[in-house]
Amino acid sequence: LNMVFIAVKVGYFPSLRRSFIRPFAATIICIVPCLAVNYFTVNLLGSKLSTIASIGVAAVVYVVALLLLKGIAADDIKMLKKKKKILKILRKARLISE
Repeated sequence: LNMVFIAVKVGYFPSLRRSFIRPFAATIICIVPCLAVNYFTVNLLGSKLSTIASIGVAAVVYVVALLLLKGIAADDIKMLKKKKKILKILRKARLISE
């Protein structure tokens, strides 16, 4: 509903692929490592530390998946601190284009 409101008021409708499909695919990709880390570390670290570890792994896998799926644009990176350094590294690795 909010997207429709924005599209009507601003006159711009974002790409469904970039806004919804790629992030959803990255979410599906990060589920498996997250569950695996939790499953294998719960007896070793306990419930709380295992949960923290699996959230950390899921976050890293999600960002990498978004980069590989081209779900993050250069404009998104330009909103971060140290944007020049991050863009330089991502362009060198060919994970992002202008």
